Amino acid sequence: MDETTLRLHCVEELDFLPQLDAARIGVAVADGVVCLTGHVATSGEKLAAERAVPQVSGVRAVVERIEVSSPDRLRVGDEELADRCARVIEGDATVPHGSVVVKIENGCITLTGWVERYEQKDAADRALRRLVGVTDIVNTVGIRHPPPVEAAPVRDEAGSVLY
Repeated sequence: MDETTLRLHCVEELDFLPQLDAARIGVAVADGVVCLTGHVATSGEKLAAERAVPQVSGVRAVVERIEVSSPDRLRVGDEELADRCARVIEGDATVPHGSVVVKIENGCITLTGWVERYEQKDAADRALRRLVGVTDIVNTVGIRHPPPVEAAPVRDEAGSVLY
């Protein structure tokens, strides 16, 4: 497949995403390597583009240079963003209360803590990714493995019947 056709397929894939304004994403292709550039309003839009393009047939690698930059009227400070994040995490029934701690620096959220299941870790990430003002999310939440269940001793039924 030539580079022009591959670029067209990548642009079409981005256009297909309802959560993304594809006009704000630049696509360049060289030898199957796709470079994405531009500015988006949320980290969710950035993630959508990052996940969509590698699915296009012919893409060998992706260079991602998309920046998250909210319009001035939508910018929020780290203090306000921290409050929003805390409320979202506390209101999410999937994430156990008190299991995830949020730290914010220049719009970048770092999640720490421990949960029982991967779905709980992922739910925290997905819930916050939609917030305006989030530039990136680093999810370092660990997953505790439940203690092993000890098997009850098994009686040898056949042996007791035969003897």
